[in-house]
Amino acid sequence: MTKEFARAIRSSLLEMRIPDGMLLSPGASQILLDFVDNHRASPNLISLRESNKRVIIETFAGDLSNIFLSLCIKAVSGLKSVSANWHSVVIKRGVDIDELHEMLLAISRLEVREVSGILSTFLLANPSELKRQYELFGEKLERYVPKELLVKYVIHRLFDSLLLSELAGAVIE
Repeated sequence: MTKEFARAIRSSLLEMRIPDGMLLSPGASQILLDFVDNHRASPNLISLRESNKRVIIETFAGDLSNIFLSLCIKAVSGLKSVSANWHSVVIKRGVDIDELHEMLLAISRLEVREVSGILSTFLLANPSELKRQYELFGEKLERYVPKELLVKYVIHRLFDSLLLSELAGAVIE
């Protein structure tokens, strides 16, 4: 899912409510309320919250941007249990929400070349991660290409400088 589409969904979720005068069955009302609650969107562009021993970074930034963010977190922190989907990045264990907030602020202050360097070092040291990210783009020629070139390709395809700047405004909820 693209960032534009994910952000449009976020906008819709922020405005979602049952319109006045609309009569819904109790079951339908509960389904709608559960959906909104489980896919909540913060009025803040990027928010952090804890849930079931996990820290969730809600971005509604789309698949590739959140994969980029998850790689940045893995590369900077060494955390392994980091996953991404179209609306969030989830850290399953090993980080305190305040530490994560500080980490995101630190990442947001890095220069583009610094982030690229950190990601490059991380991907070169983690060939399985590099292969997984490379295959996201449907590519199958990794065995014929030098690893350094694969790393540049992956970083180029995933890099989201706008998301990096948005991290500076991340809020703990």
